[in-house]
Formats: sequence, structure tokens, C-alpha cells
Amino acid sequence: MAKLIHTMIRVRELERSLKFYEAVLDMKESHRLDFPEFTLVYLRADGCHFENELTLNKGREDEYTHGTGYGHVAVVVPDANSKRAQVDALGYAPTAVKEFKRGEELLARFFFVQDPDGSANVGCILHLQSGTTVPVQHWVEMVDQALA
Repeated sequence: MAKLIHTMIRVRELERSLKFYEAVLDMKESHRLDFPEFTLVYLRADGCHFENELTLNKGREDEYTHGTGYGHVAVVVPDANSKRAQVDALGYAPTAVKEFKRGEELLARFFFVQDPDGSANVGCILHLQSGTTVPVQHWVEMVDQALA
């Protein structure tokens, strides 16, 4: 059985990105691998084994582009409104909190915030209702609507 262990996001300014992921997603550096041409920094939230790998290609000045192939990192928080206010106070310009419903049933409250490189890697902060299972296509549609 395959086990998901990390995602990878390319960054241009490592310290700025470290500050963002700690402030917004409560992820701290777990370890770092430094090579002559690049640095890999692995971030992890307390109590979680899944990591977010930040890759810094040394000497790169051009911005990364993703076209329409953007994605998101999803985390669960106790209160989307409070977390959004915190992220906004840090100056990261999150979108408004939106509600995701199936008919009248509230499935989640969420918002998006772009990573500090301004790339299409969008952090998605969720407040899922207990016991919710949502088909992937519904999330894709909600991401498209939120970013429009």
C-alpha cells in the first residue's frame, strides 16, 4: 500500500516562505538538506507525519509559472473565520470565507490564500463538518469559483 509522505513546492525566497507556512499553516521545519545547487526544507505540523517540502533552486531569479495547473494544500482548522482573520492580520490577503453546501447541508467553510511567491499553489484552509465526505469534483468546482 502506498503512503503519502510529502508535497513539494518551489520557492524563490526561503525565509519568506518559512515564515508564511509557520504563520498560516502552523508548519515548522523538521529537517533540511542543503546541496550546492538547491536546498530542500521539510515542514511538519505538530502531531502530523505528512510533510511539505519547500525547494529552493539557488540562483534562480525568474518567477515560477503554473498556468492553469494550480492546486492547493488543505488543512483542517477549528474555526475558518478566526483563522482567516489571523491570516489577514498577518498581511497575506485571504479570500472571503465561503460555505460549501450540498443542498441545504453545510459541508465546510473555507478560504484560500496564495503562498508568498504569488504562485498558483493556493493554501486552502477548511473547517469540515464532522463526518463529511465530499467528492473531489465538488472541491475542484469550488476552487475554480473561489479563484474566479
